[in-house]
Amino acid sequence: MSTLRDYIRIKHGYAFKGQNISTIDNNVVLVTPGNFSVGGGFKEDKCKYFDAEYPYDYVLKEDDLIVTMTDLSKSIDTLGYSALVPTGKNRRVYLHNQRIGLVTINSDELNKHYIYWFMRSPYYQKMIAATSTGSTVHHTSPDRILDVEIELPKLEDQNKIAAFLDNIENRIQLNNEINNNLPPHPCYTRIAAKQRRQTPKTDKCLHTDGKVSDRGGNKETAEQFSSLLAA
Repeated sequence: MSTLRDYIRIKHGYAFKGQNISTIDNNVVLVTPGNFSVGGGFKEDKCKYFDAEYPYDYVLKEDDLIVTMTDLSKSIDTLGYSALVPTGKNRRVYLHNQRIGLVTINSDELNKHYIYWFMRSPYYQKMIAATSTGSTVHHTSPDRILDVEIELPKLEDQNKIAAFLDNIENRIQLNNEINNNLPPHPCYTRIAAKQRRQTPKTDKCLHTDGKVSDRGGNKETAEQFSSLLAA
């Protein structure tokens, strides 16, 4: 069986100086393991920023495939997972920090988005967790990641699987954006009013008012990868 080493390379990030790291948003995001969701995928709710000059060789591009190589959790629930650098939403700069690997494809037989989903699968993450080092802070390395075995489908099948899962992820992201921009639901208003011992003026608690469910998050979507391979 082939390994990831046959299809990809992984580049280490740059050691940015700690005194220039900030929590003030200046649109220069220093990508850290905290930008990876459980189950994989990129999240921007708790970014760190870099407030100094930086090497342009370590500026990430839109849709770059990255992987986290450090995990602070006891359950090792993000180690080795992949994410894609956000595209088109803002003018932010994303910096390639140390302990983040930049994945490049070196084979015409591989769809980048397919390997993105493979690196979010339970099988892959179990392999990474099993070979990790450290007791409190867990680490992996490019070599350990590249040693993971993979049975690669035909490129046509990869394209179909990647497109299907990308579509689900895009819908979830859109639903979350819609939900985040909705006004408070009447039910929440009613609960708050009761807590203040007030009487609300709404009887709409059984209606959704068009709110879209955000069920089926990152982890659930990634688990569908294994189901599609078994189909």
